[in-house]
Amino acid sequence: LPESHLIEMLNKLEYLEMIEFYDVTYNSTAKDDLKLNLNSLKSFEMQLCNLIIPRTIFRLPNNTLEHLKIQNCVLDKESITRILASQTNIKDLEFDPYYVDAKLMAPLQLRKLTLMSKRNAIAIMKTQPNLESLNLTRALIGDDDFLYICKMRKLQSLKLWVDIISYEILHNLRNLENLRELSVNYDRLVVEYVTTLSTIFHPHLTKLEIEFPKLKIQPEHFVAISTNFPNVQHLIVKCQSIGVIGIILQYFRNIKTLSFDCDSDSVKVV
Repeated sequence: LPESHLIEMLNKLEYLEMIEFYDVTYNSTAKDDLKLNLNSLKSFEMQLCNLIIPRTIFRLPNNTLEHLKIQNCVLDKESITRILASQTNIKDLEFDPYYVDAKLMAPLQLRKLTLMSKRNAIAIMKTQPNLESLNLTRALIGDDDFLYICKMRKLQSLKLWVDIISYEILHNLRNLENLRELSVNYDRLVVEYVTTLSTIFHPHLTKLEIEFPKLKIQPEHFVAISTNFPNVQHLIVKCQSIGVIGIILQYFRNIKTLSFDCDSDSVKVV
């Protein structure tokens, strides 16, 4: 499929709001006169794509996108610089920050940010003081990064992979007074992470996700968590303790939805 035909087809969709390229290959052209006249487009996603795909995003009208996702695509510094310079209205960004000079992010007023790695993470977050949602489940941040995040008082949603964060500093999460959604993931067999988490008082949190797939969490930890997170309505748990479901239902009095995943085949666990 020549790119000219692709653009011709897309331009017939006058009210198109979202495009997603997933593992797409086509015959590209370097002609600059090919334009995508998609003034209603708000979202552009590309995953598992080769170097051809950025040329298509270059053909969009300037400053139309509000959501941009670039996942598992090889982009050079020049391409990502060109994309961000032409789409300054982006509010929701998901990408690998490896090639980005943080200064390029300053014109953006992001509300949601998902980073695929920790490279340049702090420098980028410093340019976005008004972030409301931050997803770092793919970025293995350390203690310094974590302590900086806990100063971002406008955050309402935070998703973290905490394998290399010291459990002794997790209590700093209580500084995020506007936080409503918290997701904590790790693969280690260190019960102190759960113990520390269960001591953090956060009365405004309404959604809590605890994914510790290798750990057997004790009932008393869930009792403590229910006391310190009294307004949780949506609870997602992944651990090795299927027997605690009854405790969860008993103590989380405001719960509306519960997702529980126990991925062990052990007869003893079941």
